[in-house]
Amino acid sequence: MEFSPRAAELTTLLESRISNFYTNFQVDEIGRVVSVGDGIARVYGLNEIQAGEMVEFASGVKGIALNLENENVGIVVFGSDTAIKEGDLVKRTGSIVDVPAGKAMLGRVVDALGVPIDGRGALSDHERRRVEVKAPGIIERKSVHEPMQTGLKAVDSLVPIGRGQRELIIGDRQTGKTAIAIDTILNQKQMNSRAASESETLYCVYVAVGQKRSTVAQLVQILSEANALEYSILVAATASDPAPLQFLAPYSGCAMGEYFRDNGMHALIIYDDLSKQAVAYRQMSLLLRRPPGREAFPGDVFYLHSRLLERAAKRSDQTGAGSLTALPVIETQAGDVSAYIPTNVISIRIYSFLLFFFLQFTSSLTVAWCDGLPLSPPFDGNFADPAPEAGMPQEEPGHEIPIPLPPEIPRLDPPLISAQQRFIELQDRFQFYYIGRHQIKDLAELAVKVGRAVQIETDVEAALVLDGYDPGRIRGRISEIRGILFTHPTRALLLSEQTLARYLNEIETNGTRQSAPYMRLVSAIRNSNLIL
Repeated sequence: MEFSPRAAELTTLLESRISNFYTNFQVDEIGRVVSVGDGIARVYGLNEIQAGEMVEFASGVKGIALNLENENVGIVVFGSDTAIKEGDLVKRTGSIVDVPAGKAMLGRVVDALGVPIDGRGALSDHERRRVEVKAPGIIERKSVHEPMQTGLKAVDSLVPIGRGQRELIIGDRQTGKTAIAIDTILNQKQMNSRAASESETLYCVYVAVGQKRSTVAQLVQILSEANALEYSILVAATASDPAPLQFLAPYSGCAMGEYFRDNGMHALIIYDDLSKQAVAYRQMSLLLRRPPGREAFPGDVFYLHSRLLERAAKRSDQTGAGSLTALPVIETQAGDVSAYIPTNVISIRIYSFLLFFFLQFTSSLTVAWCDGLPLSPPFDGNFADPAPEAGMPQEEPGHEIPIPLPPEIPRLDPPLISAQQRFIELQDRFQFYYIGRHQIKDLAELAVKVGRAVQIETDVEAALVLDGYDPGRIRGRISEIRGILFTHPTRALLLSEQTLARYLNEIETNGTRQSAPYMRLVSAIRNSNLIL
């Protein structure tokens, strides 16, 4: 058969088409939902899935594989599980959970998956980093030697923090834990403005776990008004978010902070707070049917925090000399630092801020505060007694107790204790309480007020000694005396003679409201004119 030119042309065409043909197949491993409920989905068929791998449900909701069992895979759902039903297809993504990182994140508010929630559009140029990575090894680290200034004199002078260090902030609710953290971020504004190079700038990452949305919005407003968002990243997993997001948020924030650490820069990350993350992890573990341990927490709850806090490090010069400093926050219940989670984190950190205010008075004494001011009526110059208290000596109707003018109180020579020692005792007892209640924003102001407290306490002790009290008994009752001075500022004291007399009866058994020691003590307090 003769081979025609047209056949040759067709052969050439087919050869060219075949040579440019490539097969590019994408094979997806899929499974099916066996059961779903309480944010946990059990899936059959994902035989090659990795621990911590992201999966995608048919409804578009994503999840993370945590339990790898023989029969099925336990997956926690990042979002609502109402759109997931039995028999739905589940597809592997082939990637471990990762989040965006980079300088494009500065000034943004994102959720635990790195999705912006501040309404300012999508993120610009950025890279993605895994949320779960190994902490730097021993050879890659360097000893902490550079200070990380918080701007708080009590912290920077007493327990200074180094870049790459981890320091725990622990205390009951409403003791000023978040206030210290936020003040630290705000104080970096002035320090960063003086930075001559990138190595002197400190970037901040704030992770809010289990907080109210209104609290996060208020925090964003505070940082925005102070122009502190330009060097800060906020990661928010609020109380209304599912437990898996609250569990993941600290790791996501850490991955964002590690970008600066691994690129020769310095970053500070604040976890507020890790006790709520532990509660979220406990909820997930119980739903995944993991065996509970102490306080119903799973057995690996220590590893939950240790692998997170170990990622805060100061890198060696060979690896860029960057650093990531961690300030974890733990909330205690009634000052119990021996609970499971507090003891775990205390054993991991280097130092701790203990923020406690113990009421060392009788149960009948109530301290109430509003907007930083004591809830006592303002002093109007009227020294009349209030209604008599039950159980207290009462006068005849119409009888008034004459109150003399404040006398000059002589000084004890020598005093019962030195002024320096008295100042240290008063400062240690009350400095964090007043800062936490937002009464004092400047520590220099606190020093002035503690100095006034030293003055009034010295006057009171001198008045008591002159009235015949034994100095040893006064030192034994110093807690009650300080309770009067700090719980009832001057204006409240002038209207709280019955409360004052009740405490004086603990010091002087035979004293009455008309006794000379009582009158001298009141005069000493008025003469000092202490207003806390």
